[in-house]
Amino acid sequence: LDDHIDVLIDYDGAHDYNSLRMLSWRPAPVVITWLGFAGTSGALGYVDYILADRVVLPDPSVVSERVLYLPDSYQPQDPEQEIDDGSDTITREAFGLPERVAVFVCFNRNNKIDPVVFDMWLRIMRRVHDSVLWLYGGG
Repeated sequence: LDDHIDVLIDYDGAHDYNSLRMLSWRPAPVVITWLGFAGTSGALGYVDYILADRVVLPDPSVVSERVLYLPDSYQPQDPEQEIDDGSDTITREAFGLPERVAVFVCFNRNNKIDPVVFDMWLRIMRRVHDSVLWLYGGG
């Protein structure tokens, strides 16, 4: 039994909290980027492939990786999750949001929100009276 990584799939992508430095060490013979950032890593030479779909990435010439196209969507979904049109359930009240205010939303991981970005949001919200900020509640 060989104890090594054959294929490493990075789901962070190119942003401030990524693992690109580690990927530059070539910890696996094949390195793929997927999901965390819907664009190129720009890591020419140490990220081999990007998993994408033709909606997110219609032109493969704009990325440094070779493209592996998924048939429908690059983002997996839960097929067991009940989906409706939202007419009865997707209301401000259902999510505890005020009825008549502007709602700014960020569903990124919260560790991506640094003090500079948060301060910018607060400055915007001071100019947009009757506004709230809705943040992702998960880790």
